[in-house]
Formats: sequence, C-alpha cells, structure tokens
Amino acid sequence: MEFLDPNERGLPKQSERAMHGVWLVLDPVAFATNPGHASDRDRPLALGLTYKEWFALYFNVLGVDQEGYKKWANENPSQAHSSLVSEFSEEIPEYPLLSRIRGYLYDAEFRVNEIPQLRQECLRVRDIAHDEVALRGVNKLLSICDSAQRVGLNVYFLAD
Repeated sequence: MEFLDPNERGLPKQSERAMHGVWLVLDPVAFATNPGHASDRDRPLALGLTYKEWFALYFNVLGVDQEGYKKWANENPSQAHSSLVSEFSEEIPEYPLLSRIRGYLYDAEFRVNEIPQLRQECLRVRDIAHDEVALRGVNKLLSICDSAQRVGLNVYFLAD
C-alpha cells in the first residue's frame, strides 16, 4: 500500500471527479497503446469511481489492509491528515476481478467474457455493503458492466 500527499503533482483531488477514464473498447491491447483512437467502436463512458467511492468500497467494505493504513496514519498524523491512499497491492481472494482496480495510478481491463463474473462480484458486494458511498460506487460498476454487455465490448479503466 502506498500513501501520497494529494498536493503532489498528478494526484486527483478528493472531489467527485472519477479516478479513471472508463472506456468500452474493442481491443484492450491496442487501446493501451493508442488510447481513444484504437478503434472506431471505442467509446468513453461518462461515469467512473471517485476516490471516495473507491476508498469506501475497498477499505470500508472489502477490508483491504486497513490496518496498514491505520498504523501508518497513527505514526504520521500530520501527513495522514493531508494524504491519499494511492493503491493497494493485495488481491482480495473472493473478488479477483474487483481486485484489479487497485488504485488511481493503474489501468485495469476487463475482457468481454469476464464482465458477467465482474457483475456477480459487484452484486455480492452490494448485498454486504452498508456504506452509502461504497454502494454508489458499486452501482456505477454495475452500470459499466451493463453498458459493456449491451454493446459487447471490453472495459478499460484508464489512469489519468
């Protein structure tokens, strides 16, 4: 897990801006090489997870190494007050596909044949989540899955 100062260049502010550009793409490998211009079928979606939604989903609901963050925050209170968790490195065994969205500095891709499993993981999370912010994020992920299934394209979370 890495902790960064949000004032450092390139980090998103804790606002409602999405952490990634979310795209529906024909070929994820070609898209990674040439984002936005790999295929005339590639299209951006107008929604994505915000930092707050990502943090609530992964740390509050799925329990990603929150103890590591709490320990660091207790040892570095002045830094913790003005910092963001930028990533996590562990895989969540029950949620292998959701584990790919590990931070805002990393791309994540989901192939067409993985979308049903990603959707099932999101539905399971929605059933256990009581955090309103995390639920908002899960509902966005479900909407992304639905959009991808409708048009038969892969999903690509493009880090800014």
